[in-house]
Amino acid sequence: MQSVRSTWVAVAVAFTVCTVSADYTEVVSTRSVYRGTTSPIPPGWAVLPTSSVQQLVEVPKAGMVVAVGSSQSSSASQSASSSASSSALFRALTSATELEFVEIALSMPIKADPSLVRVVVDASGELVALVTPSCVYSLTCTTDLSSCTVGSGQPRDACGNTTSKTMTTTFGPVSDTVVVGSTVWVACEAGLYTVALDAGSVPPTRIGAVGANVTAVVARGTTVVVGSSAKIWFVDSATTKVDRWEWVTDVDQEWGGVIDGAITSMAVGPKMVNQEGLPSGVDLYVGNPVCLNVQDGVTREFRRVGADEGLPYGNITAVVPVTHNSKTQLWLGTTMGVAMWQPGGDPSWRYFFGPRWLSGSKVVAMCAAGNAVFVATDAGVTRLSLETWTLARKAAAFEAVLLARHDRHGLTSECSMLGYGDVKGCIQHDNDNNGLWTSLVVAAMYMAHSVTGDPQTLATASKYFNGLVLLNRITNIPGLMARSACAPDEIAAGTCAGNGTWIHDKTTWVNSTAVGYEGWLWKTDTSSDESTGHVFAFPIVASLSPIAAERETARQLVNDIVGGIVKHRYLLIDHTGLPTTWGRWAPSVINFDRAWSDERGLQSLQMLAYISAGMNATDPENALWTDAVAELTNSSNQYYQNMLNLKITTPIDDNFSDDELTFLPFFTYLSACPAKSRCATTLDRGPALAALNRTWRIVRKERSALWTAMAISVGSNDVVAPSEQASSVKDVLWNLRTWPLDMIQWPVQNSHRLDIIYDRSINRFGSAGTDSWHSQSPLPANERAQGRWNGDPWDVSDGGNGMTEMDPGAWLLPYWLGRFSGIVSATD
Repeated sequence: MQSVRSTWVAVAVAFTVCTVSADYTEVVSTRSVYRGTTSPIPPGWAVLPTSSVQQLVEVPKAGMVVAVGSSQSSSASQSASSSASSSALFRALTSATELEFVEIALSMPIKADPSLVRVVVDASGELVALVTPSCVYSLTCTTDLSSCTVGSGQPRDACGNTTSKTMTTTFGPVSDTVVVGSTVWVACEAGLYTVALDAGSVPPTRIGAVGANVTAVVARGTTVVVGSSAKIWFVDSATTKVDRWEWVTDVDQEWGGVIDGAITSMAVGPKMVNQEGLPSGVDLYVGNPVCLNVQDGVTREFRRVGADEGLPYGNITAVVPVTHNSKTQLWLGTTMGVAMWQPGGDPSWRYFFGPRWLSGSKVVAMCAAGNAVFVATDAGVTRLSLETWTLARKAAAFEAVLLARHDRHGLTSECSMLGYGDVKGCIQHDNDNNGLWTSLVVAAMYMAHSVTGDPQTLATASKYFNGLVLLNRITNIPGLMARSACAPDEIAAGTCAGNGTWIHDKTTWVNSTAVGYEGWLWKTDTSSDESTGHVFAFPIVASLSPIAAERETARQLVNDIVGGIVKHRYLLIDHTGLPTTWGRWAPSVINFDRAWSDERGLQSLQMLAYISAGMNATDPENALWTDAVAELTNSSNQYYQNMLNLKITTPIDDNFSDDELTFLPFFTYLSACPAKSRCATTLDRGPALAALNRTWRIVRKERSALWTAMAISVGSNDVVAPSEQASSVKDVLWNLRTWPLDMIQWPVQNSHRLDIIYDRSINRFGSAGTDSWHSQSPLPANERAQGRWNGDPWDVSDGGNGMTEMDPGAWLLPYWLGRFSGIVSATD
């Protein structure tokens, strides 16, 4: 028998030099919700001791994030005549594993609504003041921020009254503050004020040249930039004189300005896009309901960054510059999630929306602290940690998930949860494609063991291989594998063998007559999905397993399956004695039955790939195989020619499930029948390489880790030219890195995004406008709902309900194939 790995040795050596070893940043979400939340709370989401958070600020000296929220003593039954609710401050350690906010003990209550209050951190990174609609209070806090004394330091009372802490005039609702030197600049409803932190009871000073209803203030060097719905002002911090102002666009009146809409937030940070010939500098970033406006820190020119520049969504509520791994990012809070701009990144814009990333939708406040971005929304607070990961770490995490929740008699598929986001209650059921999904895990784990030599990995591989063996043994019909199988206890519990569990109306459950499976049921009408998965996995087991009995079993099962199909004139015969619905590869069907025209090339490839596996498992010169190849490839049947154009590209029949049933057979065909082998004297590799070349070039723009890794590993330079190798490896790494770390099928919504151009072609389900434009890169997998390779990578439609967890086999196979063939390194 030919070794599968022998095909890849040269490829692995060639591609090792193309691989750039580097870790990457995984955005890891830790979510929490406000107290009093009535909607279901997934396990692991903390409940905060406040019913809202209106401001988040980093306090570097304490290594803390401080939140302004509602006091725990505030009551929902508070009198309607009460003029103000109470505010409270909460602290959370930046470096803590859990997201836990604890209330800071204040020496006096703050009788003001938290949405109208702001805390102040000075240039040294210390929490120094609290601004309410009527006062600026000093704060003197313990090192760990467990308590703060309010108003005992300087200023004792910046409201201009040395005895009272609650003057009734001045600011009104406070929107923003910034510290320049020892002066606090306060943006509020009444306008712009300055308060000297070291001037005792000197009252605030209003900057008369700046209008009312100021919404944002920020410092750029010695200039204080002030924004409202009407203007943006540039104020000299030393003289408090306005050096320059510009109009803000009034959208309702259609009066234009340099800013596209009412200013909601501002920040100063490193230049995101350095124009050629200009020195790098500090730019001004202005958020508004329409887009992001940027003022160049050198030329003072304004430009807009909107949908044309890749902005996923407008309605910006917060702007936070972040420097991570020496690279600049700009994080934007919006009324629907968080966008992150990273010029030169892949992609240059990221979008974090929905419960996969956030608790809540509307961003109220944001701050950067440590290696994380903290986001307060209308429903809770989320920490988005920027963690340094390797793909090996991700593989270990996925393998733990696989063994914990996706092992039913060695079979894998998704599991359904009893509660929203509750993986602890994940129940495994039968699945019509148990064999196909399990085959991906089997192939991945034997490749993993070949790379690592780890005994536990081999045990995992054997566990899932035995699951495939079960599907073949339980039918008691050599060569016929079951779609799925159910044990007596599962049947009794009602978790298996239910009616209408999937889409196949003709499938039925029958009692097993096999010894050892008394009381078991197995599912009939096996499809080509199952046979393709089994024939893909078994040659890999036969080549890579160090256990002789497993190798022999795998070879025997390949011979049973493929030999049975060939002997039955290229049909998979069910327990009824009739062909299964989709188990048909006969020339009379695929060449002459019009209903099978879209499967003509695919079924031709599959049948020849099956024969390749049969040759690999037994004697390649056996007349059963050689006669079959001669018959199928003669001038009448033309299976070689059928393969070339097998990928259907018309949108109404572009079947992404068929892509999976294409690439697995390509892999089987070319790896089981390597060049210069005895098999290759009978089975021509050239037509398969030509068909793979065409197919891969059609799907290459999908940036699929699996399709690309297979094209590289078995196609080599015949498919992936040397000039394409570096970019192809990059696509593999990109897809693996952006696969969601959380496998729960959370609700995903993209229909509101500005950056998606829709393909209006009608697809095979009769829908239009669900796919993004195919001339652009697909969205990262963690911004879509795709969980398997039979899904449409361009589909950006809304979906998911938070009640299902997918199995990780779809990710593990391209990763371990990449490691096995040298495409992916251990340090990537």
